[in-house]
Amino acid sequence: MDANGQNSSCVAMAAGNCSLSGLSCGKMYRVSVVASDGVCDSPPTDVMETHSAPCEPGSVEALMDCASQTALLSWGRAAGAVGYTVTASPVFLGDAVTRNTSATMVAMEGLQCGQAYFVFVKTQGGTCDSGLVHMSGLLLTQPCVASHIYTTYTLGIGQVSWDLAAGADRYTARAVTSEGAAVSCDTIDTNCDMQGLNCSQLYNVSVQAHNSACNDSVVSLEPEVIQTEPCAPYGVLTRVECDADTATVSWESSQGALSYVVNMAGRNGHSLSCHTFTTSCTLDGVHCGTVYYASVVALGDRQNSSGFNTVVMASAPCAAAQLEVEVNCLNDTAAVSWVPALGAVSYTATATAADGHRQECESQGASCLLTELQCGQVYSLVLRAINEQCQTLSTEDVTFSTRPCPPQRLGVDLLRGASSARLHWEQQPGVVNYTATANCSDHAEVTECVSTDGTTCEFSALHCGESYQFSVVAHTSMCPSEVSGTVEIQTELCQVSLSVNGSCDSETLMMNWTEATGALSYLITAEGDLGWVRYFQTNDTMLEVELLCGQSYTFTARAQGQSGDGPVSAPAHFIAAPCAPHDVEAFVQCEDHLGSVSWALSDGADTYTAVAIAEDGHTHICFSHNSTCTFDDLHCGEHYQVHVVAHDHVCPSAPSNSTSIRMAPCIPTGLQATLDCSVRVATLTWDRSEGAVVYNVTAETSGGHVLSAGTAGTVAQFSDLQCGQTYFLSVQAVESVCRSVRSPAITLESAPCPPTNVNSSMDCLSNIAVVTWSASAGAEFYTAAVTDWQGGETCMSSSEQCGMPNLDCGQNYTVTVTALRQNCPSEPSASSTLQSVPCLPSGVDIVMNCSAQEAAVSWSPSQGALSYAVSAMSALGEMSRCASTGPGCTLTNLTCGQSYRVQVLALDNICSSLPSRVAVFSTEPCRPVITSTVLDCYTDTALVEWTRSGGALSYTTTARSDGNHVVTCTTNYTNCELGPLECSQTYTLSTVASGDTCNSDVSGSVQLPSVPCPPSAVVMEEVCSAHMAHVRWDPVVGADSYLVQAFGVEEHFVQCASVSGACTLRDLLCGFTYNVTVLAVNSVCNVSESAVSVLPAEPCAPNMVQAALDCESGAVAVSWEASQGALSYTAVAQGNGFPEPCNTTGTTCQFSALPCGLSYSVFVRAIGEDCSSAD
Repeated sequence: MDANGQNSSCVAMAAGNCSLSGLSCGKMYRVSVVASDGVCDSPPTDVMETHSAPCEPGSVEALMDCASQTALLSWGRAAGAVGYTVTASPVFLGDAVTRNTSATMVAMEGLQCGQAYFVFVKTQGGTCDSGLVHMSGLLLTQPCVASHIYTTYTLGIGQVSWDLAAGADRYTARAVTSEGAAVSCDTIDTNCDMQGLNCSQLYNVSVQAHNSACNDSVVSLEPEVIQTEPCAPYGVLTRVECDADTATVSWESSQGALSYVVNMAGRNGHSLSCHTFTTSCTLDGVHCGTVYYASVVALGDRQNSSGFNTVVMASAPCAAAQLEVEVNCLNDTAAVSWVPALGAVSYTATATAADGHRQECESQGASCLLTELQCGQVYSLVLRAINEQCQTLSTEDVTFSTRPCPPQRLGVDLLRGASSARLHWEQQPGVVNYTATANCSDHAEVTECVSTDGTTCEFSALHCGESYQFSVVAHTSMCPSEVSGTVEIQTELCQVSLSVNGSCDSETLMMNWTEATGALSYLITAEGDLGWVRYFQTNDTMLEVELLCGQSYTFTARAQGQSGDGPVSAPAHFIAAPCAPHDVEAFVQCEDHLGSVSWALSDGADTYTAVAIAEDGHTHICFSHNSTCTFDDLHCGEHYQVHVVAHDHVCPSAPSNSTSIRMAPCIPTGLQATLDCSVRVATLTWDRSEGAVVYNVTAETSGGHVLSAGTAGTVAQFSDLQCGQTYFLSVQAVESVCRSVRSPAITLESAPCPPTNVNSSMDCLSNIAVVTWSASAGAEFYTAAVTDWQGGETCMSSSEQCGMPNLDCGQNYTVTVTALRQNCPSEPSASSTLQSVPCLPSGVDIVMNCSAQEAAVSWSPSQGALSYAVSAMSALGEMSRCASTGPGCTLTNLTCGQSYRVQVLALDNICSSLPSRVAVFSTEPCRPVITSTVLDCYTDTALVEWTRSGGALSYTTTARSDGNHVVTCTTNYTNCELGPLECSQTYTLSTVASGDTCNSDVSGSVQLPSVPCPPSAVVMEEVCSAHMAHVRWDPVVGADSYLVQAFGVEEHFVQCASVSGACTLRDLLCGFTYNVTVLAVNSVCNVSESAVSVLPAEPCAPNMVQAALDCESGAVAVSWEASQGALSYTAVAQGNGFPEPCNTTGTTCQFSALPCGLSYSVFVRAIGEDCSSAD
């Protein structure tokens, strides 16, 4: 029996021993023996105590302390254990390491670097040991130190290589300057490039090996050195010597440089360079007008500076060339142009006259304008090319002249009867010629005269009676001067201009002439072509004269003054009106429209006009060049009075005496014929004819059938007309003397004959009834009629067929045809019968069977239908059909996610109806497929995406966990967010698409693990002397590993990782208080953090411990600096083997009873919350 009361027994048939089975490990058992004969049992023997075999250790864990190169092994305590044996056996060649201990952890030293070990533990009991327990996984030691480091350097990049270090899976190469600037690179190879090395630096290079067990291993013991190139010089400055064609470059010194090279590259390809050991250099031979790029290179021991600071320098501008001047004579300006000078930013042109007058203009281009120049001057021109540093003068000698000044001292004299004048003026130097101008303001006229050999000019053909102003302009080879002042003269009397005005209905003539300046009177002469002459004198400018008819007159006028008469005017002419005709007679009459008259010729007449006036006052006019005239537009049935008027090319004469003309009756007009179709009687009417007494009427066909009648009225009737004929009707007017021409015939169509051979048929496709027949004599149109008991339809046609689209469906119709001529119908044709197409199906309804993927279609019966055909087309053009004799059928083989358009046809033996109205239905949506799931670790939600399902209006996604927690989302899109999800769960996700009436099949399921729950039950156990702490927690479902993080209140940070529920934090700093959290990590998330636990580290050992002896009292006073993390202190004075303690919360302590004459060692220990410091 064990201590818990659990029994175990065995039976032996002979004395000696038996074996007990089923014993629990690590227990103390009390054993006794009882003898039995099968009937009675003996009393039990004395109890003896014995131990069972110890239990096996719990889960073994290992942690490598890389700083001390020691493996820390721990395991669960085993019941019945006296001690433990721990063995680390190398995976590869090497010796195993074994340690014995009575604790549940051991620090194992002597392990090889870069090695992997199998670790197993067994429990030691009093009499026997447990079985071996193997640690899951391998123990990896720290990698070995990297060796044989080799470095190279090229312009900012250091290349480092080394030998392979055992156990290393990656490396860190680090380059550090004496000032502490560092550059590093990480790699899994045995070389890497360190970029970004600074110029002018000396770097110490080391390599550190890492593996998964140790991130910080021993640094390589063989540091290498990299020396970089000198830095490019900075502070580069340039200075140009404008007159010496030189430039000086200076700069700041560069660390590590032995000497410098200066390079200047011009944009024109010219280059200069110099070498110096100082920080400045002067270069000769600089080209003018060139932009140079100056740079300085520092030369080092092994390498030169890379890159350089380039400075732009502009040399002095070149001198401008090809100066040209163009003088503007109109505004006293001069345009200066030149070929642009290299390097010039702007230009200044200066013009200086002989008298010292000076003008300037500036420009940034290749020209500028000099203004306000003085007339008659010669200027010298200088041009300066300018940039920011220098000015350069042009070397060309250029002069130019301005325009001459206006001529002075003008005078003018009249010559040769005051029609000519001579102008003179004062001579000017440098003038090539002069242009003199005479200006008559009244005539807006200007006359010029050019003088090349003197200072005079003559003007001829001046206008009479006018005032002239004269001026002169001087010319050089390039420019004219301004116009001079003016002088004025007056010319002789002018010739007058005569005009005459008269009218056709008056014998009085009015004459007018222009006024001549200086005239006292005017002399007028009038002469007729038949010898009539008259003279008139007046001081006025108008005169009225009486003239005779039929003559042509000529008139002249001249001005008379004190000094004589002016020239005779140009003649004016006037023709008087002709005399009236006489002896007028009529000699042609009694015609429809013609009438003729004659007369005697008139003096002065060119043409004649005969005027005929009717009794109602209307008139007709006839024109003639001789003594007769014929009217061709007289009105019939009229009596006219006629007179004649003579004309010249301007005026008519008075009217002649009159005569009369008699006309024939008018031809009848306004004929209108009508046919009374009901009695077959034709009626003809017409308008009354002027002058008519009776009328003769005729009706005749082209075949010779003639009907005639006479009447005093304007109406006639004809019966017995033949059907289908065209009659020609005409009327003639008659009076007592004359008769008119017969009127133009009009036509009358008789009633058409009835159609024959009438047939009818239906066009099934268009639902049109087509009726045909044979042509009827005299028919213009036909009317076809189809009728049933409810009514019917008609159509009209000009041919022998007609179509009717609006017949009622499913009916029997009677068909007849009537011919029409001018709305006059014939007798109806013989009748026939017609069957219309079946009626359009209506009331189409569709019911979708989602499970069977079938659609039941129904409709209302159609009149005239014998059967039905149903068709359904999807948006992709897929078809499904069914047929029936009744009002319903079922569509099968439908495609998921499609919208179908359904139509129904009604059929009989001949035709089918048009398709019914489209009815639309949708099949069930297609099954969606989940394409991706993304877990949002921070919000505990998941973004799910799937393929679009045809026909889907919405989607519902469901996530169900192993614990039956359900989350859903519904959306119109192909993604949605599920949440919140419970932590440490595995969810099964599926999606269903929903349509109008049906849902799709459920998509394939997808597994999604949620965020691990935050670790809980965090327990910390500090190992005071080792500066570390063991952290334990409850494992979390769904976590792949754990990360323990400790943040010191003064920013120190340590961490450790584990795949189980425990981990050891190392390198804790004394006196710190750490906030510790445990982070559960899986393949997706690392955000599940436990609550913060506070871990106070062991206090730091006191510093500056000092002891002072008071010789008089023999007391020893001890003091020290306060230790971070300490709550109290214990000071101990050790002498001759007897320690003397002193406890305090301060930083001083006094020993007052120490035995005299002894030497003491004093040490102080800081006491913290859980641990004490070292002495």
